Amino acid sequence: MNDYHGYHFRCQICKKELDETARVVNEKDLFCSRCYDETNSVCGACRRPIDNERSVKAVGKWWHLDHFSCFVCGKPFYGSKYIERRDKAYCERCYVKTFAEICYKCSTGLIGGNIKVFKKHWCPKCYTCCTCDAQLDVKSKVVEFDMRPLCKKCYEKLPDELKERLMKTHEKNDKHDKGVSKSATKVFGSFFH
Repeated sequence: MNDYHGYHFRCQICKKELDETARVVNEKDLFCSRCYDETNSVCGACRRPIDNERSVKAVGKWWHLDHFSCFVCGKPFYGSKYIERRDKAYCERCYVKTFAEICYKCSTGLIGGNIKVFKKHWCPKCYTCCTCDAQLDVKSKVVEFDMRPLCKKCYEKLPDELKERLMKTHEKNDKHDKGVSKSATKVFGSFFH
């Protein structure tokens, strides 16, 4: 094959001078890499054409089946579940490790459906009263007690002296953290979230 200077050739589409990234199709058609990618199916990983091969289209690109893999660990998906974030694909394990919030109680990674209370994240099964273990939800009235939720029913059973200390603690925290006071509701002389 003869060697030629790239500047002697131009892209068939945009007419720009070609450089070392130029692509040849059918041994005669020349394209710059941008025009080639726009007009041909090109693997998002190896940048080589996908010609009648097993391929998959995901995260806005075409991929050779063996090349569509987790952005973090590199393990190919082969049709298994992946999570997309910012035009990248992640296996569930790497996504949780990289992006997920962690449940305050059981330390598992949370993907959607988590509850955020007291600047902590909880999975729904772990969001329970710290005293009676009653299941709570986002609508439950709770107060922070020892960094965990305490339901209204258990709060009412506390000695008045402890209720008063809790209220003073919450008022002190509200002065330092405006976000908490916005979501707090005064109920029976104490702040409940």
